This record gives sequence, structure tokens and C-alpha cells, in this order.
Amino acid sequence: MVGMLKRLHLSKKRYLPFLFAFSPKYGMTEDDKVVLEPVMQLCLKYNVPLIDYYSNDYFMNNKELFKEPMHLNDTGAREYSKMIINDSFSIFS
Repeated sequence: MVGMLKRLHLSKKRYLPFLFAFSPKYGMTEDDKVVLEPVMQLCLKYNVPLIDYYSNDYFMNNKELFKEPMHLNDTGAREYSKMIINDSFSIFS
């Protein structure tokens, strides 16, 4: 968390856009929500955009996009890359 705060402050100091993104995971548990909550609160506090693909329906319903629950395979990674690029452009343009 300290590392994220340092990067956030540095980007604001240099007037660089900053974005947090949660990458997809196949299957979400209550423990996952506890881990993600501090980052979500940080984004709210500092008005930082957050893209949450962690529990995105497209990925959650396509097990074939994952090598294992925490890691996308090549096809999944390509899909994720396209989505994050498009969403980032939407946020910053």
C-alpha cells in the first residue's frame, strides 16, 4: 500500500494521469473483497479512476480465457489488453 501511495503522489506531483485496474480472476471469494477494499478506498480518497475487471462478467463466464484462476492465458490477456486500452482512453479523453 505504501508503494501505491508513493506512485500516486509522484504522479500527481508531475501532473501525470493515474489509474488503478484490477485484473480479472476466475471465481471471486469474500476474501478477495477484503483485499481489494483498501485500494478502492484509496481511489475514492484521492479521486483516482479505478477499472475493476476482477469480477467482470465477461471473464467470470469464460473459463477458457484463463490458464488458472489468477492468470489469463494468451487469448484472455489479449482480450483484457484491448478492454483496458479502450476503457483508459474513455477515462482520459
